Order: sequence, then C-alpha cells, then structure tokens
Amino acid sequence: MIRNLVNRIWQKFLELNLFKKHSSNEHTLEKELLSTRIYLIGLIVCLSLITITVALIVRPVDKIEYKPSHEKFSQLLRKYPNTLHCPCSKSSTSYDKFVTTKVYFHQVCSSEFIQQTWIEKLFTSKHIAIKSINDTRITLSLFWQTIAGLCIASNKSWDDVLANFGVTSSITPTAVAEQVIRVQAENALRNQINVSKTTSVRNLLTLQRITRGNQVVSALQTNFYLRYPPAHLDLPELAKMTAQTFSNCTCLNIEGCPRSATFNDSYGHLINVPGMIVDCLIVDGALASTLECYYNQSCISMLHGELSMNIQPLSNTSNKYFSMYSTVQFIFNKSMIDETITEIRFDKYFSECNCPFCSYSYTRRFDIFLIFTAVTGSIGILSLIIRHIASFVATKILRRKNRILPMESVSTITSMEQNRKQSMQIRIQLLLNKLWQAIISLNLFEKQTHRTPTNIYREQLLTRFFIFFIAILSIAAGVYTIVVKENQVITIPYPSIDTYEQLYKDYPTTLYCPCSEISISNKVFLNVTFVLHQVCSSHLISLEWLHYLISFDPIHLPRDSNLPHVEDFRKMGASYFQLLAAFCSLAKMNIADAQHVFIDTEFISDHVPSESRFTQQTEAMMTSFIRTTKYDFIQTFNWMKLIFLNSPLYNGLNRNVDIEKIYHGQVNATFRVHPLVSFLSDDYLQLTGQCTCGSDPDSCYAIPVLYINTSYLDNINKYLLFKTLYLGCSPLSGFLKSNTRWWYEITYIKHIQATYSTIIHNRPSPNIKPLNASISTRFHNLETDELLGEMLLENTTKNAHFGRFYDACKPSSCSYTVVQRRHYIVIIFLLISICGGLNKGLQLLVPLIGKIIFICFDWRRNRNTQR
Repeated sequence: MIRNLVNRIWQKFLELNLFKKHSSNEHTLEKELLSTRIYLIGLIVCLSLITITVALIVRPVDKIEYKPSHEKFSQLLRKYPNTLHCPCSKSSTSYDKFVTTKVYFHQVCSSEFIQQTWIEKLFTSKHIAIKSINDTRITLSLFWQTIAGLCIASNKSWDDVLANFGVTSSITPTAVAEQVIRVQAENALRNQINVSKTTSVRNLLTLQRITRGNQVVSALQTNFYLRYPPAHLDLPELAKMTAQTFSNCTCLNIEGCPRSATFNDSYGHLINVPGMIVDCLIVDGALASTLECYYNQSCISMLHGELSMNIQPLSNTSNKYFSMYSTVQFIFNKSMIDETITEIRFDKYFSECNCPFCSYSYTRRFDIFLIFTAVTGSIGILSLIIRHIASFVATKILRRKNRILPMESVSTITSMEQNRKQSMQIRIQLLLNKLWQAIISLNLFEKQTHRTPTNIYREQLLTRFFIFFIAILSIAAGVYTIVVKENQVITIPYPSIDTYEQLYKDYPTTLYCPCSEISISNKVFLNVTFVLHQVCSSHLISLEWLHYLISFDPIHLPRDSNLPHVEDFRKMGASYFQLLAAFCSLAKMNIADAQHVFIDTEFISDHVPSESRFTQQTEAMMTSFIRTTKYDFIQTFNWMKLIFLNSPLYNGLNRNVDIEKIYHGQVNATFRVHPLVSFLSDDYLQLTGQCTCGSDPDSCYAIPVLYINTSYLDNINKYLLFKTLYLGCSPLSGFLKSNTRWWYEITYIKHIQATYSTIIHNRPSPNIKPLNASISTRFHNLETDELLGEMLLENTTKNAHFGRFYDACKPSSCSYTVVQRRHYIVIIFLLISICGGLNKGLQLLVPLIGKIIFICFDWRRNRNTQR
C-alpha cells in the first residue's frame, strides 16, 4: 500500500505542470514539465540553504524582566553573567538589614570566676606588706577582677563592632551575585572585628608601657615601696618610693619582672601555681598567665581549699578555638571570642535592593522565528527568479538535445546558423536585441481571459510598472540595510593585559571583563611603606643601652643640692630612654596592626575596572589608610597624656610629691614646688616665678644637671641640658617637654655617658652614636610632644600594581559592544526577505491599482465616444 502511495505521488510529481498557460499545447508540454521539475528542485535547494544559513547566524537578543524575584535573578545571573543589569531602587543597603551574627566568648566570661560573689570571697582584708606580696593568694581577687574587666571590655568591643557593622552599608547601585554579597559582608565584619581587636590590644599595651615607663606606683607595693632613710643618719624624715627587685630584676625595667606565682601551704611548703605568672603590676602578670589551674579540680582545691563553696572547674571541651594552655594575653588578643556564627540572607538583600527590572542580552543561533521569517520572505522573490531561470535552463537543455523546436520560424533558425559564423560584435548585438524584445514582451500578469491586443498591452504595461517599483524599492531597502548600523556584542576569550589595554583604548565605554576571582586581598597589588624618624632605629633606644641604664637604681644617688631648681639628670635618664623606646615601639605596632588589617582587606570587584579608575580608587584607599593609621596613634597618644599628665598619680621617681613622716607614724604628702628659671649659669640665676605639680603637672619642671662626681669630669658643663631636657612632675611630662635637637650632637651623648660611668662600675658604657644629621627630615628642633603628635612619621610611599590585580582577577573573557554594519550574509537574507515581501505586495497592489485606472480610463473613453 505504501509502495502504491509512493508511486501515485511520484506519478503526480511527473505530471505536475506549474508553467501551464492558456497558450500551452502538446509542443510546449515537455518544456513546461521540465521547467516545473527544475523549478521545484531549485526552490527546495535554495530554501534549504537559506534555512541552514539563517539557523547558523549569531544574532543579539535583548530582553527585559520586570520585578524579578531573587530566584529569577540568580537564574538569570547564571545564564547571562556578562550582560545582566538590574538597577537597585537605592544604591546602598546597611548590613543589619540582611546579616545576623552570634558570638560565643571564652567560657571564663560566663563562669562564676568573674562574678562579684567569687571576687568578694577571694578578697582579703589582711594588710599587704612587702613580704606578703609573694603569696599569690593575697592578690587573687585582683587577678580575677582583671579577668572580669577584660571580659567586660571584650563584650563592649563586640557591641561596638555590631553597631559599626550594622550602620555600614553595602554600596551596590545594581544587584550583584549572592557570592559577591556574602564576600562583602564577611569581609566587612572581619575588618570590623580585626580593627576592634588591634585597637583593644594596642590600647592595653600602650597603657601597660606608659604606666611602667612613667613609674606609676601600685598600691599593692608590687612595683615600688615606700622607704625611709635609716634612723642613725639623722636625715629629714622624707620617705622615697623605691623600686622592687626580684632576682636581680628591678621594676624600673619597662618590661617588668615576670616570674612564677607561688604560695606557702599549711605546712610551709612553697607551691608553684601551674600556668600563673606574677609581675610588677597585676595586669601584666594576669596577661602572661594561663587558666590551666582552673581547669583542674585538684589545683582549685589546693589554691582555694579554705573556701566553703562548690567550685565548678572550666571545661576542656567547651572552647573550640582556645585551649587550657592559652595565655590570657592570647585570649584577649582575639577579643576573647571563641566562635562567631554569621547568617547572610540574600533574599532580604534583594528585597532591600528592590530591582524594578532586569535587562540582559545574549546571542543565539537557530532562531525559529528568524528562520520562518527568512524562509517565508524569500519564497516570493526566489519563486520569481527561479521560475525564469528554470524556463531558460529547460529551453537550453531541450535545444541541445533537439527535442523541441524553437518558437521562431525556420527562416529565423537559418539566420541564427548563419549568425554563428559572424563576428562577436554582431552576436552581442543580437543578444541585446533579443533581451530587449524579451523585456518588452515580458508579461507577469497573464490571465486566463480573452486574449486581445489591448489586454496583452495592459498586462505588459503593469509588468513594466511592477518591475520599476520593485527595483526602486529594493534599491532603497538595500541602501538602508547596508548603511544603517546596529549594536554587536563581541567577546574575546581569556584576554591578556595587553589585549585588555588595547580593547579599553578602543572601546572604553562598553568594555566589560568579568573577574574569575571577585575578592582579592590588598596585599596582592597594594603596598604602603611607612618611614619613621631615624631615632626609632638608633642606638638611643637599643636594648644594650636601656639595660645599661636600668642596671642602676636612682635611689642610690647622692643627695641633691639644696637648690630647688635643679636635680640630677640620672633620676630621669632610664625613664626618658625607655619612654622613647616605648613610643617608637607603639608607633611601629600601630603601623603593623593597621597594615595587617589593610593588606588582609579584600578588594571586591566583579569586573576589571579601567586602569585610571583603579588608580583613583586605590589612591583614595591608601591615602585614607595612612590618615586613619596616623589618627589612631594620635588619639591614643592624646588619651595617654590626659590620663598620665593630669592625674595626680604617685610615681616611683618621687617627682611630683614629697612624702614626710609626721607624728604617730602618720605620713604627709605635699606637691612639689619648682621655681621657673629663665636664665642659668654657674654664677647667675634669673627666676620668673614658681610652679607646683598640683596645679601645673604638665608644665612644671626642674632643670636636670650633670653632676661632677670625679676629677676628670671637671670640664663638663653641668647645666648643658638647660632648656633641652626637663625633669617634669612625672617622667612622661618631662619627656614630652624635652627638645629633640640634642639627639644629633655627640657632645650631649658623651656627657650623658660620662655621668653614668661614674656610678655604674660593673659594666662598660655601650658605644652610643648620635643621629645622622645628613639624613633628611621634616622635623627640626621640635619638642618630643610635637614629634609624637606626628606619629614620628617622616614619609610614606604608596604603590598600586594594576598588572598584579589583573592577574589575580583572571578575567575569562572580555566583551564589548560596537555599532557596525550588518554581516554581508545577514544583509543578503534581509534583502531577499524584503524583496520577497515587496514582490507579494506589489503583485497585489499593481494589478488592483491598474484595474482601477483602466476602468476609469475605459469609462471616460466610452463617455467621449457616446458624445
């Protein structure tokens, strides 16, 4: 049955005649059938080629999605990452809108050991004597007060972190990928935490160092104690603070004297407390200690056996990050945070972004609509062209095979045979004449009606109008299609930096290169170097020099002269240089902490910015970083001055008060008074008034002198340091008021070495050199206070490497949009489609309009004839 159906279809195909006319006869039948078959084959082949070619054309497609959900946005981003653009209703969103964070501190901060009940039970009302400070149990309540204070400070720091993080905004004018938001939020939170940690640690260390350098006296007598002169010397009852000494270590040392904590048990045995350290100051010992004893029930019972309460030890498994052997300093350096849990809700972020629409574009092949349009649009013009070509080819084939006679007469055939022998010029002339005759006689509107000369003429006339209009309109459409340009998206895979720079030079406004790595650490491509004043790397703060100075206790100095305006320089010498070293160390630490945060900060960019934009952005980042680093140091420095200059604290150098023993064992402390000297020499003194350490603690001072103790120092000017160095009411106040110009002069250095060598006999003086005057500096003849107000900073260097950033970004492609003319294949098919449409349209309009005109013409002619 199928075979019969195929045979019938084949037979129908063989009998199909699409060229049949009213004038067809048995002589033209063979030509018409052959033309039909050639026409069908040609039409099918052309349409197949058009279909395949149009299907393979890559063309841009622009789309808009209104009010997309975050799921739809994520879906679009996965499919069209390079062209998706979703503008937000607002350009920034605070992190507290879509980020929640929970923190877990070290278990000690939620234990009973920091509760006031525990601290009060440990507190002893016993009198604290010099001998009793070696019993750790005497000061345990203060140890736990310190731990509780650190927990409170850490909690407060965390609250500040959350507050600052919450008001910080994610600036995204357009919606970005969930990964970008997560990285931004995590980096912003981590930066806030790191800044909080480094600030807390730096402030605590600054307080420790300045407290020790300023020789602040502890009421526990752990660093200084009050000493009276021996009764047999018959001296005025003026007591002096004297530094504690532990195994040849003096608390004059700014580094303190750490040692193991001990106590005596009920049998008089000396017991070491595991992990616990004591020092000249309680806070220093607490920070150096571990809490391992409080993880062990036996150790707790040994240390607190007299307490009638059930004490629950710390758990070995409660902390994820810290161990029982972690020092309190290490725990506090981490803000006592054991774990943070952060939840980032992208759906809430996208809701805050509130995109009104998302636009995207893509290129595609096999566009069904385009294929259908091209094919249907091409059928008309192809049918017209192939129809004539098929007729021509069929005629040639049949002539060659002599199967049909030409339509011309026999005489014409004979004439043509003779013409073959004529010259090429005559042949061309005959061909042109024949072509002209074919055009004149061309009839595209032949109808199955009565064939009269008038009808034939009119059909030929309509054909000429049809050809004229289709030619004019096709030319116009062709010119428009060729001249008019359109946007084309061009993609370059894995471009090198040279390729990128060239592309940016050519297409600066439309170039887009998405990064494979959207988060890049600043350390990869940024470098900021700080250069401090050369004093911070000089012999003046070397450990050898500092250890040499603190090897002598100023308490052993001979009595001062009766002159109230001068005092021995060696009282302040060790403190001066220790404070100088401390501030240099703090400046370096401030810079190191700031750089650590800065270089670990992630530079977030989902695409390669232009080099000029990159330079502008990184320059602003580095400038802000330098300004913030300097500001942080100056703020800390100002707080230190406020605390230590304006607070009437006892200092171990006995500089601000005189302590006098009065009746019944009572002591009386009075602020020291110093005359103000405007001019001073060996034989002349000019005073302008007086000051007291009570009302002028930051500006009242005595003149440090270089005392002549041996004969070979007779040539020393003992007033050499007048108006250069000052003995203030505290070591810090004198240090800040002193001038810096003497650092560059060997005379001062040699005289200071000489005056110390007269009292330090057990070790030689180190070889100390002045600063190098040939090294350029922006500081000249300043007070130390002014120098520290600039963070001792000489200059900075900033470097940003775009090439390194580009390599780390690793763009997988670069795309850019160009406005250019269409591809020639597209132009050809557009013209075919347009011509096909024009063909169909004109085949309907021209006969219709012609018919109307001819009807009007016939009506008018008939009317005139009747008249």
